[in-house]
Amino acid sequence: MYSNVVGEPFEQFVYKEIGHRQSNQFSGYNEDRTPDQIQYLNNQNSWIKLASSVSISGSEIGQDRIEELLSDKNPSLFAGSNLAKNAILFGGLSSQVENEQEQFNYYIQRSGIYTGDNIFNKSFAYGMGNRNQGIQPMPGIIDLSIDCINRGSIRKATLNIRAYNKFQFELIELLYLRIGYTMMLEWGNSRYLDPESNKIKQLRNTIIEDKWFQESGTTQLDMLASIENYRKKYSSNYDGFMGRVTNFTWSFNKDGSYDISLDLITVGDIIESLQVNLPLSERIVVKELKSGKKDEESTPINEIENIVEHYLFTSKQDKEEKFSEGANYLNLATKYTEKEKDDLEETIKVKPEFNYYVTLGEFLTQLHSLILPSVKALGGSAGSSILQFDTREDENLISYGINQTPLDPRVCLFNFSFAGESVKGLKSPWFAEGMKEYIFNEGKITAGKLMNLYLNFDFIEKCLKQNLDKENKLSLFNFLTSLCDGINTSLGGVNKLEPIIKDDNIITIIDQNPIYGFIEQLDSNTDIVPLEIFGYNLEKNTSNFVKNISLNTSITPDLASMVSIGATAGGGSAKGIDATAFSKWNAGLVDRFNEKTTIPDIDPKVLEKQAEDILKENFGKEWDSLTTIETVTNSVINFFKSALAALGPPGSFDEQQTQNEISNQKRAADPTTTKTSTSNPSTGKPAGTLTRSDFIKQYLVNYKVIQQQKADTKEQSDKLLKNYYLYLADAFGGTNVAIAEQEGVTKTNPQFLTFDPKFISRAKSTYREYLRVINEDAREKAAEKAKKLKDIYTSNQIGFIPISLRVDLQGISGIKIYNKLSINQKFLPKNYPESLHFVITKVNHQLRDNAWETSLDTISIPVTKEQNLELQAPVYSNRDEGIEVTGPIPSPNSRRFNIVEGRSTVRARNPVNFVPKGEIISIEKVIQEIHPEAKSTFRKFLNTLDQKYPGYTMTLNAIGRSFERSKELKAENSENATPGMSKHNYYAAMDFNITDPNGVTYMKGGDRAKWVESGIIREAKKASIIGLEWGGDFANYEDCIHFSYKFDINAAYQNALLMSPEDITKVDGYKVPLKPLGPRLGPQTEAEDANNNPTSILFTGS
Repeated sequence: MYSNVVGEPFEQFVYKEIGHRQSNQFSGYNEDRTPDQIQYLNNQNSWIKLASSVSISGSEIGQDRIEELLSDKNPSLFAGSNLAKNAILFGGLSSQVENEQEQFNYYIQRSGIYTGDNIFNKSFAYGMGNRNQGIQPMPGIIDLSIDCINRGSIRKATLNIRAYNKFQFELIELLYLRIGYTMMLEWGNSRYLDPESNKIKQLRNTIIEDKWFQESGTTQLDMLASIENYRKKYSSNYDGFMGRVTNFTWSFNKDGSYDISLDLITVGDIIESLQVNLPLSERIVVKELKSGKKDEESTPINEIENIVEHYLFTSKQDKEEKFSEGANYLNLATKYTEKEKDDLEETIKVKPEFNYYVTLGEFLTQLHSLILPSVKALGGSAGSSILQFDTREDENLISYGINQTPLDPRVCLFNFSFAGESVKGLKSPWFAEGMKEYIFNEGKITAGKLMNLYLNFDFIEKCLKQNLDKENKLSLFNFLTSLCDGINTSLGGVNKLEPIIKDDNIITIIDQNPIYGFIEQLDSNTDIVPLEIFGYNLEKNTSNFVKNISLNTSITPDLASMVSIGATAGGGSAKGIDATAFSKWNAGLVDRFNEKTTIPDIDPKVLEKQAEDILKENFGKEWDSLTTIETVTNSVINFFKSALAALGPPGSFDEQQTQNEISNQKRAADPTTTKTSTSNPSTGKPAGTLTRSDFIKQYLVNYKVIQQQKADTKEQSDKLLKNYYLYLADAFGGTNVAIAEQEGVTKTNPQFLTFDPKFISRAKSTYREYLRVINEDAREKAAEKAKKLKDIYTSNQIGFIPISLRVDLQGISGIKIYNKLSINQKFLPKNYPESLHFVITKVNHQLRDNAWETSLDTISIPVTKEQNLELQAPVYSNRDEGIEVTGPIPSPNSRRFNIVEGRSTVRARNPVNFVPKGEIISIEKVIQEIHPEAKSTFRKFLNTLDQKYPGYTMTLNAIGRSFERSKELKAENSENATPGMSKHNYYAAMDFNITDPNGVTYMKGGDRAKWVESGIIREAKKASIIGLEWGGDFANYEDCIHFSYKFDINAAYQNALLMSPEDITKVDGYKVPLKPLGPRLGPQTEAEDANNNPTSILFTGS
């Protein structure tokens, strides 16, 4: 999946649970419910667990604290985490013990009344603590609420706890009321219906029993990954929360009890407090030599005060290493020097302060190592970062506008392409060669790769000096927001980027503006189960588990302008405001009292004469014979209709209104229906009499005005489009078919890198209007062809629309912020599903009185269609003869790269995917069979082969293999892989042969040199960030046709066991979580063994 795309569907296990619950809710409608269904639907109980991370040291101070609390003569029994193990807030207060076989932990169930002298007993429900006020119950959690804050990025938990005496309170205070300490909070349903068997299952051990008290250095990252695994294991009936204590309050009651409120917050909240401008231990003074000689006097020009500025400074000094190798850094001065050697006609010199650029992905990677703290767990060998940046190139996509260029090079650059005949011949920028690929193209979907956008060093330095607090500190969140705001402006408002926290600890930059058609494509590739909201669905035999629903709107002043313009212009736009996002709201509707735009300086008499000339030209004798219309007959009505049809396109004139006017005149002339009106007020003639002049004045003048308006609008639109094309020619040079005749447009004097503020301001204003006209034109063309509401064109420029749907339902886990909420919308107005996507912004939970309730808050984004952009491949040449871009670069061989199905029987997950053996199979069909976590890597690999290897043929031999099939193969030959120990079991490997254009086929063994010399292995290893492993590198045998995704197969095998402990062959490997062994999120170090096979991964940070 794409990690930062707003509107992604739910995980498949969530949809599966939703469908299962809805099916069981429907049960009993047309057949009897099973005993398990009756028990489940009528007896649902939830639970809460809270465990502390407090470990009491073996020092004298630590032992004294235990003695003071417990009055125990042998405090060592409760040292380390032993006290926390014996005071877990679960079902009151529980003690965790290991069973004899040490296979799993269990709890001592408290019951009965204790009358002994030990104030801390493990077995009794009553009598814990002193009995000065009688025998009292054990302490416990009263209720729990989990709320999303900061637009859902950060989660906050509030627990209400009651202690019944001073000892109980002191115990809780020692373990849980610890500001800054980490706690594990878990909750879920005690029982649930298994989606496979539809039998009741007990929810058994969770993280607190299995992992929390392990002394093996388990990290916070491990815990967060485990939470997700348990959500899947228990089919969304379990959830967890690892957080820090941020606050607590308590009050003492009259009966001697204590009411405690404890606040926890996810680790991601430190984004608000982490300081970016961390000071250096010593300031560095940068000096400039007057004449460049070392022995001369130097002048201080800058002081480097923080570690980020120091990184930028040292990067500039280290030109040879950073800026000459690899594509993450860009030095315009170096590229310009290289260009001068070619004796080119370039007159622009780049300003020194704007020379240096770094990709956003690389900068965030460096920022990770510079400022993000790492935490080492007890018993661990290395620390892990509390937060991580998501810097994956192929998974971080943002909206891309047609002919979008970096409008402000003082902020950023990216590798762009032009589209359309109007920009044919523009000169490709000389600095772009070697830059990382920015444009993502898949089918009709076009997007930008955010991490491959290049940030200017000067812009980064300015962001470091903005948004400082009173102590001159800059928080990480404010710094990232400044970066996003600058990028948004530089990209012409096409994007609305903002930083958020995903999955509690991953810093992600999202784009509020949806990628055209992207959500719709994701939906088509997912088995979506809509959430039933109301009543019974007799078509699908489902009902709902929703408890409440509400819909609210909050119209801001800016949004009000868009809505108003959308209404008056049929969902169109006006200068400076793009309102096409609301085009579907008003499609097919007209405001009768909406004042039409008029042109006051046109003489009505002139229009009347022009209209009469039109009628004479089109109707001749018929019109001359109609000197006076005294009787309204069908022939007259038909004449009006034919006149209207001939005079303009459908819709340019209101035919229904015309007929209504005639009917009104007829009724007015009928004495049986009208007694008050005996004359036509406008003419003074008897009612029912229409002259030619009346007809012209009432109808044709209006028609002419409309036609004039359309002509003026078209002229204005063409001018706005041409303004941007002129800017592009001035910016980049070149001959252009649309503007070649304009003066001042030359081939050799591009202005883009003059960094002139006025020129940059021109770029932003002309592109905004260009994009608005493009959207309006697309809307009008779609409206002319539209037969259904879904065909109406909608702009994506509005971002989030504050139309909020809130759904309360029985507790469920696995739903994440910015997932798209798919619901059965039959209770909503019919145009809502075609007009809006509901995107989740908050996932809140309440647990009270043994009931778990989940609340989903949403916001809306417009439904968009894909853009069909035919992007021209840039030609990186600066000579005059090479500046024209005439289309894709020709391939050395005109034949295509083909994939041929070579499997006789396909054990594909989706039967629709089946392609007969020997026939061509598309890349996308292949990717549909690949494990979700490996899709992007294999997609990039196959797309690269498609682009670089025309005339080559891939014969596909294998992708997935079921665990059951591996068991059969193992029985046939003991040397075959054990079930779960082949990457084919997880649909994360491909076996294929390659046949080159000369007919030579590369085989499994003996052809290693051919594979390597072809370059295919190089492309496989650099696919995506992680790359693919190649079987030709295996130490023990040669398997050159084998290519697999990098991940720890042992970890995946353990995940598979969690899913089906009794029989692993029942596991669907496609659904097993993988743990990649490459630099997945943030800076990481890959360890490899002698076979060059990744074996482990260390997360580092400082």
